[in-house]
Amino acid sequence: MYVTGASDGNHTTGTTYDYATIKYPSSMPSPIRLIAQIVGNQLVLSWTNAAFRLQSAPAVQGDYSDVSGAISPHSTGFSGTQRFFRLKAN
Repeated sequence: MYVTGASDGNHTTGTTYDYATIKYPSSMPSPIRLIAQIVGNQLVLSWTNAAFRLQSAPAVQGDYSDVSGAISPHSTGFSGTQRFFRLKAN
């Protein structure tokens, strides 16, 4: 990583450093697993930390929105369109 000291709007000049420090807030939760199981004709999603909420989107890079009322474990059928799921910290 290179960090430089000054910019003229188009080019950056100045002292170059070969290190960087990245700090995260202490309140940031640890990553958590989203476990998916097929039970009969249902997809059952579960997670262990209630501080995370389940979200869904029609495409992996799509606009995710909260799954209304979802708590772990959450069951959903295979009918309808393709969906992708993720967990997001509250």
